[in-house]
Amino acid sequence: MMKLFIRLILIFFILNLDGGNTYCQNSNLVDSSYIGTVKGHWIYHDHAGFEIIQITDFNDIDIINYVNREKDAGVVDSNLKHWFYRSKGCIVLLNSEYISIKTSNYRLDYLINDGQLIEYDKLGKSKLFIKVVPEKE
Repeated sequence: MMKLFIRLILIFFILNLDGGNTYCQNSNLVDSSYIGTVKGHWIYHDHAGFEIIQITDFNDIDIINYVNREKDAGVVDSNLKHWFYRSKGCIVLLNSEYISIKTSNYRLDYLINDGQLIEYDKLGKSKLFIKVVPEKE
């Protein structure tokens, strides 16, 4: 049993040593002069949860998303309770009007508008992110 456990840990470790994100290939659609516009912490929240996007550089983006599904659906159901997502990403498109962030599972598209990121998808505009500066400790 212990050998199986050790093998599983080794397999997990090897799979996570990918040497870089294959979904984050350098793109000719990124205008590097706009990185200062989007670098920083972006926050979206509503009654059921929040999402944080931390853009440090083109290939260094953290996305954290939490939703209390009971509040989101408006029903009491312990099977729905909490959903948490955390992922790394990179910028695959950046210009004066748009930014696209690619993760291993998703591509997220945003309009850049007066210090705000507006997420849009097939249904149109969906979330409004504001830029925040964390307090120094």
